[in-house]
Amino acid sequence: MVQRLNPEVGRTAPEEGIRLMDEGDKPITTAELLELRDQMLEAADRAIAGDPALYRQIRRMLCKVVHGDVEIGDYYSLALNIARSLDKLGPGVFLFEYYSENIHPEKKGKARFFRPECQDLLFQLDSIQDYKRKKRPFKIINGGKGDEGDASHPVRLHNG
Repeated sequence: MVQRLNPEVGRTAPEEGIRLMDEGDKPITTAELLELRDQMLEAADRAIAGDPALYRQIRRMLCKVVHGDVEIGDYYSLALNIARSLDKLGPGVFLFEYYSENIHPEKKGKARFFRPECQDLLFQLDSIQDYKRKKRPFKIINGGKGDEGDASHPVRLHNG
């Protein structure tokens, strides 16, 4: 049987012996992989909703790394700050734990992979926003009547 992500924390447990195969060693289907991804995105979205200010701070740091210049002397402190912020944002959320471990300079993080890891994390954060938009589509609200009695144009609201 395929292990499902626990939607409350976004990861499976225990970590030892986790396999993405069923008991007959048949490969997991694309639909099952997509379901697991949706569960992971949902858990990450809940973590972000719990501390949106920290999420914005992490995005700013990632954008600085991806789109700006980072001095080699600033690498260690910036990588450590991003990793600790990810740990604080989503303890138990697989996506944040994975990137925290791969960015943290005292764990698996390496200076030469810092920018690509940050770029990939930024892409994943964008995926969470896309998932959120698809889950809660935009709403269209028609306005009231104008001065001449005509209905005004519909107003599109953000789904936030």
